[in-house]
Amino acid sequence: MEMMWIAIGLIGDVYFIGEGLKNFKIPNVKGLLERLDENDEHELLNEKDIHYFIGISKEDAQALLKEHPSIPHI
Repeated sequence: MEMMWIAIGLIGDVYFIGEGLKNFKIPNVKGLLERLDENDEHELLNEKDIHYFIGISKEDAQALLKEHPSIPHI
């Protein structure tokens, strides 16, 4: 079991060292976390599906939309 954790650690080390060497002469290259944040796009939801994405009941979603009419929705 210990050898597995050592192997996983070495694989991670090799990956991050390799990424660092690839971008050694390019100081303004985006890192792994910055690239993941780029894919975080906003999307509009249908009014009937809001409760599903937020994880609340349909009645609570309707009350939320009435309290905050400026929330963009379809």
